[in-house]
Amino acid sequence: MTVANDFQNPHDFLVELNRKKAFRDAVTFLAHALPQRHTLWWACRGLSRFGGRDMAEDAKAVIDLAERWLNDANPAYQAAAFAAAEKAGLDRPAGCLGIALWSESEGAPMEMPGFPPKGNRLPGMVAKALLLSVVIDANGEMIKDVDRINARFEELLAIGVAIAEGKDQCPGE
Repeated sequence: MTVANDFQNPHDFLVELNRKKAFRDAVTFLAHALPQRHTLWWACRGLSRFGGRDMAEDAKAVIDLAERWLNDANPAYQAAAFAAAEKAGLDRPAGCLGIALWSESEGAPMEMPGFPPKGNRLPGMVAKALLLSVVIDANGEMIKDVDRINARFEELLAIGVAIAEGKDQCPGE
């Protein structure tokens, strides 16, 4: 078992998770290690990358709301995210992204059964969105090819690392 305390810094831990192909753990770790705005940007970039031109309009609408919020932290974008998430499908990557954005809004309850306390919800929901984006294609079909899934994980993590290193700037900064 790989334990974060065994490493000098988060980057080395992430490299080790990748080496062991512990991709789910790597995505979850990075989603929690990044500042929340950067985590949200990673989700926008990852979902856009894997959704491509074939992405459903409902999914594009959620990503658009998140990107607008990153550029202008207007609470109206967060408030609209819940309805957009429902339209996109709560079992879909964009739906999870919408819930992540909404869950930290003023309109979200302070306590929600099955969720961490307000202020800590976004990373977990973004991790779920990203994990789903790796295994569900733009048409909503499950990807069964393990090599394709692993390649998508590697690409997704490369995007996240670029954001962490400041090579992919988060909007609004």
